[in-house]
Amino acid sequence: MADAGGVDHGRDAKVAESVVAPAGGGDDGAAAGGAGNADDAIEGVDGFKDADDADPGKDGRVGVPIRRAVFISASALASNWRSVPRATMHKALFFFGSKRRWLFPADEEERKEARAQPGRYHLMDKGFLALVAQKDARGEVHFLKRDDLAYERYPGPEDAAAYARASAWLQGLGYAPLRLDDEWWAAHGKGARHAAAVVRNYR
Repeated sequence: MADAGGVDHGRDAKVAESVVAPAGGGDDGAAAGGAGNADDAIEGVDGFKDADDADPGKDGRVGVPIRRAVFISASALASNWRSVPRATMHKALFFFGSKRRWLFPADEEERKEARAQPGRYHLMDKGFLALVAQKDARGEVHFLKRDDLAYERYPGPEDAAAYARASAWLQGLGYAPLRLDDEWWAAHGKGARHAAAVVRNYR
């Protein structure tokens, strides 16, 4: 990902897409990319089942992860997921700033909490939710907020371990960890204000 501050800690980020590179593939581990449109747009979750690569996390070489898109806003992706090329979506990772239970509430209390959020989770397309559930079962989805986090509105309570959990998830998939080193950002950030903002975000 471009940097550890690429996902808004307190709310879904703006429409965005990044590309995760294999560990050691570059200084930041990723390059920025833009979402594309193609004629072979996704028609539904069933469209992924006939993909020709049984393991979307490898590029054919043993233990080597592929470059793939990372979508960082559940609410933004929910509105245009069908326009994403099928091959891109099949291999993509979802790194959402929300709670899992906002998309998949288990009872009325959780549904009430989800409805109170600006992401309109309770109105999301069932096909999109099925896609998220399918990818979540494959370990390709990470929710930045813990389900038990006492969150009501942005910016919400601090969760110092949030990005460490995200970093561990990426490492588990074979990618480089997020840069969560205050001293590194102080030395390499785009000025003191930028460095402080990134550190504040992951802290």
